[in-house]
Amino acid sequence: MNQNESNRPNQEKSRNTGNNLLMKRIGVSTLVLMALAGGIAADKYANRAPQLSEKEIEFVAEPGDSTWTAAEHVKGIDSVDIRRVVDEIESNPDNAETYIDGLQPGETIVIPESVKR
Repeated sequence: MNQNESNRPNQEKSRNTGNNLLMKRIGVSTLVLMALAGGIAADKYANRAPQLSEKEIEFVAEPGDSTWTAAEHVKGIDSVDIRRVVDEIESNPDNAETYIDGLQPGETIVIPESVKR
């Protein structure tokens, strides 16, 4: 056996180790980029308070409805973070008595007619 044949397993180990290191770096880089992209997408709505219309409408709850369901009826809801609209509805003083025991079927709450960013 010559010198080149005896070094072959070490060369393969070295090459495999290099490939593994490269794959790990690519994987970590991919995760970092995905996290950044997710952060950018989340930031689309994060720092923007929705502009609620001054005109309000009444929403009559049906069985299974929630504040979230009511917020889905607001025109333009797709352009803002719905959680902020839900918070606005729940903090509206006109709705205070409704939320003492939760939104019940037949109860009426006031929601904004529309919203925009």
